[in-house]
Amino acid sequence: MPLPIENDACQKRPDRFVLFAGPGSGGFSNELIGTLNVDYLWTISPTASFEQTLPVEDGQSNTFVNPVSELKLTVIGNLFVTLDYKIRYNSTALDSTLHTDTITSINFGYSFGKQKTS
Repeated sequence: MPLPIENDACQKRPDRFVLFAGPGSGGFSNELIGTLNVDYLWTISPTASFEQTLPVEDGQSNTFVNPVSELKLTVIGNLFVTLDYKIRYNSTALDSTLHTDTITSINFGYSFGKQKTS
């Protein structure tokens, strides 16, 4: 079971830093892997936030790293837009493929429930 370490140093803003580390299973393989997940949230303003996640899985046969950077902006009411940049790295890849993929996306969403008040 991963061990969470949380740090909310700034009490005035809901910023977040969370670190998980521990053993895991290798999915389809029968090997034991080490896992690490770092999650950082910076609330820039009531309508904007930046989040960075860094999950890492390391085993004998492969290392997988998948950092995600996300900027979330409230457009109006419960409507928001996110700008994402993702990197996917596998240490084990076929000779004809790259070890690293990058994905850039723009998403629109709606937060259901109580409308935010500013």
